[in-house]
Parts: sequence; C-alpha cells; structure tokens
Amino acid sequence: MAQAAHKTSTSRRKFIATAAVAAVVAPSATASTIDPIYTLIDRHRLAFRKFCELSNTVDKVAAKLAGGTVTEAAIAKFQNVSEQELEACEALIEAVPVALAGMAAAVRWLAEYDEGCMPDMSGRFLRSLAKSPVLIGV
Repeated sequence: MAQAAHKTSTSRRKFIATAAVAAVVAPSATASTIDPIYTLIDRHRLAFRKFCELSNTVDKVAAKLAGGTVTEAAIAKFQNVSEQELEACEALIEAVPVALAGMAAAVRWLAEYDEGCMPDMSGRFLRSLAKSPVLIGV
C-alpha cells in the first residue's frame, strides 16, 4: 500500500515538473493550440498555394507558349480549388482571434497574402496594424 502511494506521488511530481518545463520552453505551442486562428491561417495558406500552382493550367497564353491548350478538366479543377481558397479566406477573415499572438499571426499572413495586389482599405489597415508597436514582438 505504501508503494502505491509513493508511485502516485512520484508520478504527480514528475507530471508537475514536466508541465512546468513545457510551459516555459514552448509558450508559443501552447498559444497556437488555444487559438483556432492558427488552423484557419494554415488552411488558407495551403488553399492559396494550390490556387497559385494551378493558375497557369488555365492561362491560355501560358498554354500556347508551352505548345498546349487549356482543357475543360483543368478549368474544372481550377474552379474547384478557387472556390476552396475563397472559402478558406472567408473563414479566416470572419474569425475572431482569441489571443494577441493569434491576431498578429493573422495580420502578418493577410498582409503577405495581399502583397503585390492593389489593396483596398482593409488591406491598407492590415499593413499599418502589422507595424503597430502593440503587435511587434508578439
């Protein structure tokens, strides 16, 4: 009976020590598992990457230069990927981060996503917000 109590006590001490070390070593990992915005950023980043990869498959000029043509199958696939990218973007934009670090990550990603485009007012605001002293170092 004394051994069982000792094992429980040792396990509890080991658990507390391990949890304390994990909290100090990986605070960002803890933050990312708490704020669902990180999943939405990753989902949109992947969807946008697929969108970019397939965009040339429906470009008639690029196809002609390569000696090919744009197929109906390529158009259908691109339209599907385009819809997925739009849905992922909308989900991200509508999400409300629950932590300052999540907000900063979303702002940085959206500013990168919007790079090279003619930004509307929200894009300009995101770029300003990304430089805010409140978010720097988060």
